[in-house]
Amino acid sequence: MAGIGRAVPGERWWLAKPYRMIQTNLREIDAGLDVDEYFSQLRSFHAEVVLFNVGGIVAHYPSDLPFHFRNPHLKDDLTAKVLARARREGIRFVARFDFSKVHESLAARHPEWRYLGDGGEINYNGQVHVCLNGAYQQERSLEILDEALTRYAVDGVFFNMFGYHAWDYSGVDHGLCRCENCRGRFRAFAGAELPAREDPADPVFRRYDAFRRETTRELFQRIRAAIRKRDEGLPVMTWADAGVDVYRSESNSGIDRSPPEWTYASTDNSRTAVGTWPGTAASNTAVHFIDFPYRHVGVSPALTRARLAGDLIAGGWVDWYVIGTLEGQEDRLAFGDAREVFSFHAAHERWLTGTSPLSDAVLVKPAASGDLGALAEYRGIFRILTEAHVLFDVIQDLALDRPDAADRLAGYRAVIVPDARRLSDPAAAALDAYTEGGGRLLVTGLTGTLDAAGDPRPGLALRSLGVAASGESHPRRPGSYLRIRHEDKRRLSGFAGLDLLHLDDRFLAVTPVTGAEAFLRRIPPAMFGPPEKCYYGNATDEPGMVFHGSGRGRTVFLPWRPGAQYAKFAHPGLARIVVAALEDLLGLDRRLATNAPPCVEVAWHGELEGRWQWIGLVNHPGQLGTAHHPPLPVREIELSVVMDRPATGARSLRLGTRLPCATSGGRTTVRLPELHDFDVIVLETAGGL
Repeated sequence: MAGIGRAVPGERWWLAKPYRMIQTNLREIDAGLDVDEYFSQLRSFHAEVVLFNVGGIVAHYPSDLPFHFRNPHLKDDLTAKVLARARREGIRFVARFDFSKVHESLAARHPEWRYLGDGGEINYNGQVHVCLNGAYQQERSLEILDEALTRYAVDGVFFNMFGYHAWDYSGVDHGLCRCENCRGRFRAFAGAELPAREDPADPVFRRYDAFRRETTRELFQRIRAAIRKRDEGLPVMTWADAGVDVYRSESNSGIDRSPPEWTYASTDNSRTAVGTWPGTAASNTAVHFIDFPYRHVGVSPALTRARLAGDLIAGGWVDWYVIGTLEGQEDRLAFGDAREVFSFHAAHERWLTGTSPLSDAVLVKPAASGDLGALAEYRGIFRILTEAHVLFDVIQDLALDRPDAADRLAGYRAVIVPDARRLSDPAAAALDAYTEGGGRLLVTGLTGTLDAAGDPRPGLALRSLGVAASGESHPRRPGSYLRIRHEDKRRLSGFAGLDLLHLDDRFLAVTPVTGAEAFLRRIPPAMFGPPEKCYYGNATDEPGMVFHGSGRGRTVFLPWRPGAQYAKFAHPGLARIVVAALEDLLGLDRRLATNAPPCVEVAWHGELEGRWQWIGLVNHPGQLGTAHHPPLPVREIELSVVMDRPATGARSLRLGTRLPCATSGGRTTVRLPELHDFDVIVLETAGGL
């Protein structure tokens, strides 16, 4: 069969601008879709890219390979029809593949392919999980890709569920794979047998965890190399720590998750991709449906709108994902909201193209310590910074291992490291070098108490924290407090009416070095019942905050987790201690100031040649319990920014009007009369337009 050609072979189109993409995750029964109606719907959303199922679990084309299960509902070459129409419509076509499972008939003929958990094979609705170390993923997947990419010159390739998958769609954990492929390969890797279970405290499991990461990375790189050898202009999309061209993540819901929803899922995911993988496009998809069991019913329209607007202000692609086709959706309540964000992006994409964030700080995402609960601290700090309108980028901790890490950090006025317990030697060296060179570093929790493999360190990894020794790690004990002393308040602002913080988390006892300043004091667990016994004893000498000058820089260490506590119970004193550490001790002088309330998320971007800047705002939905209602309008928002070039004017793209704008003393102040859901304010510069 002759291949269907791409528009411009060899171009790196995915880096040209932030695109608008829709994923219609096809079911077998969608093989007879109405192509005219399908593209009519895509046009109504101003979609520029479509993510379309091609192969893997089900082949949506007449595959000739005996190990590629063909869609039983297929009557013609669906992939060829849709790809040819996409060409005529000027829409990019990204092919979706999923090699995590095969039809049970194939698994029966090739049992050596299977993922074997604690109870044997994992057969979910006739689809059997296959092991990454088996021949299907190691060899047959490449043959499927070769067939598909020979027939169809698509614009990109997306991989779903890459790696090891012990969990099924019902949320059941089937345990580590114990197939012979895994046993032999792990024995060669670690000289040991497979661990009994997932247990970060077990050194054998820690080796196994590294084994999973390295074998997943190795296979992904082989597949990527095969794709790029065929065509350098063919991007690979998925979530991986190296080698992707478009890092794709998703904002989703879970019916059994503990509420509330993670408000900042979209900006979190997009910022992480933009900050961690320079030269990679960021595409975070807003998932339409509630959860796997309820894929035919959507989330709140207000939540969909906020997720898509979050993608937009973070500088990523605007990306939406439905199960089945658009025209087949039976819950269309969010369609108007999604179309409005897509249409806004289409109308104003010139301002959103060729820009980068103008952030004061960078927040390190402790992904390597995620299984130890570190992401609770990260999300709490993320929320505190966002509500306080501190502008920050995000990088994953793996970026600190790179040779250029210290140079990248040097571009920020402050670096925040929340509870990154597993910290490599190169990462610690980069953070210390940043501080010694004049940087401002805020560290929380048990950061650096473990090495990269998860083994305990004899002391803290970071030399710059002003801690001579670390002692006992007190476990979480209800009734514990932190005393805010009178002398603390001389340096820390905002505590006039507050003398105590609750300490509902573990606490690391530390001894400051000579010359470091200690703030706050731990109060041991107090009695909390009956009321007649509700009093506590004296505070210890154990500080809850250590401030230290290191080289030309400064550090603040909080040996507990204010973010994790704020994520659970958002007491304003917890937020204040983080902001006071940044402003009062580290001296962070923010370049953007605003009177916007905490529900308004703010981002600031600049055009790479300095011709304009824009400020993005999202007014998050009115959340009442588990409901997400349309946000209440916010009026008379004032924003003041420090600009390198004087501003000559400002305009609201959402309102379609020019805004009052004045420049004085190097600061430009603009007033937005009303913010409903989201907006982008463009600041024009002298001679820039």
